[in-house]
Amino acid sequence: MLIVMSQVIRWQNIFLQQFLQLK
Repeated sequence: MLIVMSQVIRWQNIFLQQFLQLK
């Protein structure tokens, strides 16, 4: 369960960084 949460947080961070770069 913890591993899944960790990957979700990591994925969100990557998505957020790409979104910020687009702006």
